[in-house]
Amino acid sequence: MLRRALAEDERAHGVGGGAATAACGSDALDAYAPGELTNSPYATRVEAFLTRRVGRFLDADETLIERHVERGDVTSALVTAEWCADGPYAGWSRPHAVHAATLARFGRAAEARDQARVALSVGPWWTMGEDGAMMTQMQTLSGYAGRSAADVRRTLEGGDVDAGGASGGEPAPTREETALKRAMDAMDAVAWGERGETWASVRERVAESLDEAGLRALSAHVLAPLRE
Repeated sequence: MLRRALAEDERAHGVGGGAATAACGSDALDAYAPGELTNSPYATRVEAFLTRRVGRFLDADETLIERHVERGDVTSALVTAEWCADGPYAGWSRPHAVHAATLARFGRAAEARDQARVALSVGPWWTMGEDGAMMTQMQTLSGYAGRSAADVRRTLEGGDVDAGGASGGEPAPTREETALKRAMDAMDAVAWGERGETWASVRERVAESLDEAGLRALSAHVLAPLRE
C-alpha cells in the first residue's frame, strides 16, 4: 500500500511527490525510488503500473477493464474481467460482480446470470460495493430481484437446515458460529436493500451477535460511533 500511495503521489505531483511522500520521510526511499512511475512505460496509466510493478488491487483491475472498453477491445475486457474474478480477493463478492457486469455489458446474458449468482454466493453482500448500485444490478442479473435476502440466502446455500440445525450430515453449528451468522445475515439484509433495514438499525444487533461469537473487539468497534 505504501508503494501504491507513493506512485499515486508522484502521478499527482511529479517526481519527488507531494504531501504523502514528505510524510513518509526516509521510509519513502526504502519503498519507492523517485521517478519509478514517471520513467516507466506506464507513466500515464497508474493502474497498469500498479498491476505490473506493485501488486493486485481491485479498483486497478476495474480501471483496466474500463480502458479496454473505451478502446472497443471486447475480448480484452472480458478476459480481464475473468482475471479479476480469479484474482487474490477470496471472500469478496465484488470481483465476481464486476465479471458479471462486464459479461452483461456485452450481451452474454446466461453467463452474466451465472456469475451474478456466484457473486452472491462467495462472500458477504456488503463486499459488493458501498452505493448499492452493483447489488441492484446483481439482483436483476441473477433473477433474484424482488425476493427477500433470507430467501435468496437459503436458495444459494442449498435450502433450509433440518430440525437438528445442520444439513447434509454436517455437525450442528456451535453457539459462536450461529451468532456470527446472525451478524452476517443482518448486514446482508442491509446490503440487499431489505425494507426497513439500515446500517444504523442493525448496528446494536450486529454488535451483540459479534460479542456472542467471541469477537468482542470487533463488537466494540461496531458500537464505537454510538459512544462518541
